[in-house]
Amino acid sequence: SPIFGLFPDSKKTLAFLAKTCEARPALFEASEKDGTIHRGWAIEKEAEQKKIHALVAENRILIADGHHRYATSLEYRNAMRKKFPKTFPDASFDFVLTALVAFEDPGLVMLSTHRVLRSLGHSSKEKFLERLKKHFDCVLCPGEKLAAELERRPKSEKVFGGVFSRNENFIFQLKNLDSIRKFLPEGKPSLWYEVEANLLNHFIFDVLWGLPETERRGLI
Repeated sequence: SPIFGLFPDSKKTLAFLAKTCEARPALFEASEKDGTIHRGWAIEKEAEQKKIHALVAENRILIADGHHRYATSLEYRNAMRKKFPKTFPDASFDFVLTALVAFEDPGLVMLSTHRVLRSLGHSSKEKFLERLKKHFDCVLCPGEKLAAELERRPKSEKVFGGVFSRNENFIFQLKNLDSIRKFLPEGKPSLWYEVEANLLNHFIFDVLWGLPETERRGLI
């Protein structure tokens, strides 16, 4: 599977190129049993390739899925360079298959991230909720309505559901995304918190809960 990367494209350069390609005959077309149709085009014009190269080169790419595959590919590349120090530039081991999607793409769907915690470790539920309330609006929600409530919220809102017991379920909505950018990990772009998984794993678990990933693995 390719690494799944996200990047900003406010001018919708890729969307324009995609429409240009779709006006040409597709190289292939295949359909699935459910009626889904897949079509593929080749971008062969040098001018179009240069536009894509420039767009990718000037932006940071956020790995939404596949960071372990990326780290492994780097290890492999380094090992191969050490083994073959005189290899020509741009050898095959210098590359890894990646699917790039713009943050602004209307077809981008990020499904929910679910985490089941067997314990809050050294933190009590009350302290955890107290910290959450500083940055999130915490609203009690009946358990049977939680999924539907999350589904109806606009994608622009950063909303999570929390289930503590049969009768204690919450909707957590981030109050202000800009106000928490000061908690970004070193070297991460400001768009990093646009991905809910990063908000959950870093800001909620690391910053607010106070347990880094290495310490909480046994609790999830």
